[in-house]
Amino acid sequence: MTTKKQIIRRISKVRKEQNLTTTQAADKASISQPSWWRVENGKVDPTYRLLFTMLDALKIKWSIELKD
Repeated sequence: MTTKKQIIRRISKVRKEQNLTTTQAADKASISQPSWWRVENGKVDPTYRLLFTMLDALKIKWSIELKD
């Protein structure tokens, strides 16, 4: 199972690979730059909904798999 920390690390890595600032990435996600920064720097425990919004803004493909 992928943890929130792993998702956040991936978001940060891809943002940097795309040469985007946190401000630019936040604009793409329609969230505030301080919110983006707090997520990337572990200052908040983001909802999965927020993480999915960030993934979508960076065009990172994701899926959810539920298992018993």
